[in-house]
Amino acid sequence: LMEQPTRRATRTSISGAIDMGARLLRESGVTALRQVIDISGDGPNNQGRSVVEARDEAVAQGITINGLPIMLKQPGHLD
Repeated sequence: LMEQPTRRATRTSISGAIDMGARLLRESGVTALRQVIDISGDGPNNQGRSVVEARDEAVAQGITINGLPIMLKQPGHLD
């Protein structure tokens, strides 16, 4: 991951990713034994609705959410 180019934006909507993943699972037409949304990101949820609401709704539908934070800066650096 460190060697790949990164694309930066000023906004991150984790809630939007959860909502879209839940919608895609719902509309897929597949009856799965397990429903999982894998999310990775490099910032906090700072756009869209509350990430807690989105998470709680997805979990209530039986969806598991996995999260992977992408750390672009070295620990201890403030810039």
